[in-house]
Amino acid sequence: MGQRLGGRRGAVLLALMSAQLAAAAVYRGLPALVPDLRDELGISLQEAGLVVAAPSAGNAVMLMVWGVLGDRRGERWLLPLGMAGAAVGLAITALADDVGGVIAGLFITGLFSAVAVTSVHAASEWSTTQNRAAAVSLVMTGIALGGAVAALALPLISGPSSTSWAFAALAALAAASALALAVVLRRPPRNPEEASPSGVATAPYYRDGRIWAMIVAACLLVVTSVGLVGFIPVYFHEELGVTTVASGAILAGALTATAVLRVAAGHLGDRLGRRLLPNLWFALATVALVPLMVVATGVSAALAAALAIAVVAVSFAGNGLSATAVAERAGAAHRGAALAMRKTLVFGAGVAGPVALGALIAPLGWEAALTMTLVPAALSAVVIAPLALREGRATRPG
Repeated sequence: MGQRLGGRRGAVLLALMSAQLAAAAVYRGLPALVPDLRDELGISLQEAGLVVAAPSAGNAVMLMVWGVLGDRRGERWLLPLGMAGAAVGLAITALADDVGGVIAGLFITGLFSAVAVTSVHAASEWSTTQNRAAAVSLVMTGIALGGAVAALALPLISGPSSTSWAFAALAALAAASALALAVVLRRPPRNPEEASPSGVATAPYYRDGRIWAMIVAACLLVVTSVGLVGFIPVYFHEELGVTTVASGAILAGALTATAVLRVAAGHLGDRLGRRLLPNLWFALATVALVPLMVVATGVSAALAAALAIAVVAVSFAGNGLSATAVAERAGAAHRGAALAMRKTLVFGAGVAGPVALGALIAPLGWEAALTMTLVPAALSAVVIAPLALREGRATRPG
């Protein structure tokens, strides 16, 4: 299959990216709508945390189901059907007139958009050992790009009218992704080098300690990442006096920087032949940047925004490498289930992040609560360090 990701393979990867983009536009872009939702529906910060967490909660419920179905049936029709269901869930959200209806609609959306996890499995199948980190990271870049586009566009759509129109736009995006996947996606070509790979877990993926350590480290870092993403727009708007559009632009900048850094991380992982060592670097950098961001909020909003963009991008950057490491360790026959298990727990952590931070803000204050987000990142570094420091060259065909 070679090193190239262009041609038919490139078209498939872009279609797979569209699923990640449309799904992430909801759970990553949603925080930019929180200020408007608070004004429109009068919700509290605790309720805002539940709104932000609702699509991730729906994802967590269904990820394993979609992953196992992907292993058994392939992604050819699962992805279009799942994204079409997400479009329906978003249409329900657009019609809701209270916070309960919004949460329910977003939860339904999460149940169906969880199918996007199989796009990572498909990307792995459409690549080789030599370009897998780049391919997976490219597809997962859709997460950051979807969040960035939504963070910019949703406040502009909801501001002059209502949040219902913003949710309707998200429904249209999910429907467009479903159509693109139905047209482009096909069964992946055979990859002879995967027939008898070396370096694959000898125990079943769910009994392999290295896989669990990779997943735990990823979950801990996601608690920091999603907690910050969930409340950065509200913090800059309500505490630092930034407009809703400008606070959405800060989030968009953070997610755009994430996309760039994630692609660079994928190429770095392929170049080094290592997946976990860069993740250790990103976790340590996150620990260093969080307190700098908090201190900067007392200096100037512009400096705080720049550091917020940096800390979000760095904390999210290694997610594609982490998924690649799990996929390679699990082996071709169990990638879908292993990736779904990882994604389920990562989304559980994504639920915990904003809910925990929302609960800490009132008793501790904004600055102390934001500072606390460095703790999960530090624990992530502790968990991944032994694996990263022992990691050899990435597995090559035997």
